[in-house]
Amino acid sequence: MPSPKIVDLSHHYWDNGHVPDFDVATQVGVAGVIFKASQGTAFRDKTYDKTRKLAKDAGLLWGAYHFATSADAKSQISNFFSAASLETSDLVAIDFERNDPDPIHSVSAANALSILKGCEDKLGRRPVLYTGSYMYDLFGKNPAPDFSPYKLWWARYSVAPQIHPTWNSYWLWQYTDGTHGPEPRKAGGIGYVDCNNFEGTDQKLKAEWAE
Repeated sequence: MPSPKIVDLSHHYWDNGHVPDFDVATQVGVAGVIFKASQGTAFRDKTYDKTRKLAKDAGLLWGAYHFATSADAKSQISNFFSAASLETSDLVAIDFERNDPDPIHSVSAANALSILKGCEDKLGRRPVLYTGSYMYDLFGKNPAPDFSPYKLWWARYSVAPQIHPTWNSYWLWQYTDGTHGPEPRKAGGIGYVDCNNFEGTDQKLKAEWAE
């Protein structure tokens, strides 16, 4: 059974009237939070800073992700780094998925790779890649070797991850969005939320978080 070791959130959590209690979350096994910092070239999540403070005050690992679009890669990278105010201990992730309900602006494979490489150059380490069925949309069952060096944060709301052939294993598995997928679909102190499974100890997770 998967466990909600990591939760990921955005302003939608606050918009729905929720307030996280990260102190409770740490007591029931949550180890880290990954939060949406930005999207495209202009959007920045206004609840990012207050969520980061709450999470870090509770001693949780902190991560930031950027939702990639079809817009200019350099401009997206600039927006992300300005929004995220990254520290060396922070996880960095790029969200590579279909842009619904506006699929015409979905990021292409080439643009996603440009964003990943640009972030890598600025960070001195590879970002994590968040993706899921979009890999099958673009590549079918054929491996995409340009993406394989990036640690996989895989989204599939089912009893098994069934990852794309590009990778041999996942690093994180987003197994539920709080509504779909196997139990448990909620985390203590946070409620029903995107939950992510990590295969390993808290010490291993911390060591690999921002490597």
